[in-house]
Amino acid sequence: MSLNSSSDANVARDAFQRINTYVKPNDLSETDKFYTSWVETYDADYSVVDYKPHARMASTLTASVNDEDKRNEKFCVLDIASGTGNCAQTLRNNGFKWTIDGIEGNAAMNEKAKAKNLYRNLKVEYVTPNERMTYDDDSYDVIVSIGGFSRTHIQPECIKEVLRILKPGGLFWFSVRKSDAAESYNATVYAILTDLVHKNLVKILAREEMDYYGCKFDKTIQKQGYERCVRKI
Repeated sequence: MSLNSSSDANVARDAFQRINTYVKPNDLSETDKFYTSWVETYDADYSVVDYKPHARMASTLTASVNDEDKRNEKFCVLDIASGTGNCAQTLRNNGFKWTIDGIEGNAAMNEKAKAKNLYRNLKVEYVTPNERMTYDDDSYDVIVSIGGFSRTHIQPECIKEVLRILKPGGLFWFSVRKSDAAESYNATVYAILTDLVHKNLVKILAREEMDYYGCKFDKTIQKQGYERCVRKI
């Protein structure tokens, strides 16, 4: 979308504001209402915001698997907080032939994703620290989550539950925002991953700060985040 007019800039500014909004932490009812109200403009919003985690995920996963595995349709990937299917679309656009399942807490978002015919199975389910995910141990070769892990959504303690359903040797890639409000959250993520490394349960493949997203109408505005990728031992 061109941003040459003031109306275009206003559209992009509104999209940036919605993406930059935080809901009340750990309030599933408020979270559900927020995403239901956003679903009709969700994909359009991301098309006018310079959002980088999808490309970063594809790049890191490409570097972490061989070409044969990248094309292996028997490889199963779980997309956590799958939204409207943008993560799955990115995998397809970058040559990944894997079978993709999704888990998303908001039913309206899930319906949007379902219509894109990218997923084998989609579940409407929130990932919380107090509930076991409805998947068997060692179910997936790869697990990804773009934007799902944040102080207002999926909590750091859920990392261990995600690893439970990841096969030994499998990859878990996720992104988190960087902000003053998220400082404690990100410190907890770092501590949990460090502990898992010390216990020889995972190997860190990527733990980098990254440009996360920005405004196309104002290149001076740039939000930072972190890329995390581990291999289960």
